[in-house]
Amino acid sequence: MAQNTDRKTNKRVLCAFRSKQIAQEVTRRVEALGYDASTSNSAEDLISAVAQEGPSLLLLDGSLGPAGDGGALAPLVELRKSKVSGSDLPAVLFLRDEPSEPMSRRIGWLGALPFWGGKLTKKALRSLIDRALDASRDAFGEGKILSLCERLRSKDPLEALGLTESARRGEIDRAYERLRRLLDPDALGRASNELRAVVRAAIGDLNRAYDELCDPDETDTISHLPDLEAEIRAGQKE
Repeated sequence: MAQNTDRKTNKRVLCAFRSKQIAQEVTRRVEALGYDASTSNSAEDLISAVAQEGPSLLLLDGSLGPAGDGGALAPLVELRKSKVSGSDLPAVLFLRDEPSEPMSRRIGWLGALPFWGGKLTKKALRSLIDRALDASRDAFGEGKILSLCERLRSKDPLEALGLTESARRGEIDRAYERLRRLLDPDALGRASNELRAVVRAAIGDLNRAYDELCDPDETDTISHLPDLEAEIRAGQKE
C-alpha cells in the first residue's frame, strides 16, 4: 500500500469557495499535500476567517464576490483594504474563464495568482501553492503596495495613516514618513505604468490625509508666533 510522501508543514491554507462541496474537496486535496486547511463559504465572512485562522495562503473562488465587472476581485480588494494581520497574505484566485490582460495585471497588483481552465490535479495544486508562497517572499510586493494604496483612499485620515484617535503629532509624522518611503516611486523597479499611476494617486491621498491631521495653516501660524511676539514687543517700545 503506497504511503503519502508529502511532509506535514506548519502552514495553513484557507479555502474560500461559494460551494461547500467544492470547498471541502479542495480542503481535502490541500491536506493531502501536508498543509492544515480551513474553509469559508461567503465573502462576508472572509475577513473574519482570515483574522481568526491566520492562514499562510488563501485559495479564493472568483464567484464568491458579486456578479458583474470587478465582482471576482471584490472580496480580495476588501481584504487588502482591511486592517487584519493577514490582509497582505498571498492568494490564488480561481476563475471560470481566462482573465483579460488588464484584469490579469490587477490580479497581480492584488498579490494573487489566477487559475482557470485546467484540472486541479495534485501536481497543479502543489505548483500553485508553491508559486504563491514564493511570490509572497518579496520584500514589498505589488500586492502589498496596492493594499496600502487602497487603504489610503479612506476619507478618514487616521484610518488612512493606520493611526488611532490618540495619535500625537510625533506619531503622525513618523507614520507619514514610513508610508512615504514605502511609496517611493524609485523603489518600484520595473513596475508597470498602471501601478505607477496608482502609487502617484496614493501619494496624493497620503499628503491630503497628513495635511488634514496637521492643519498646515494652524501649524504655520504657531511656528511664526515667536516672530509675531517680537514684532509686538518692538512696537510697544516705539
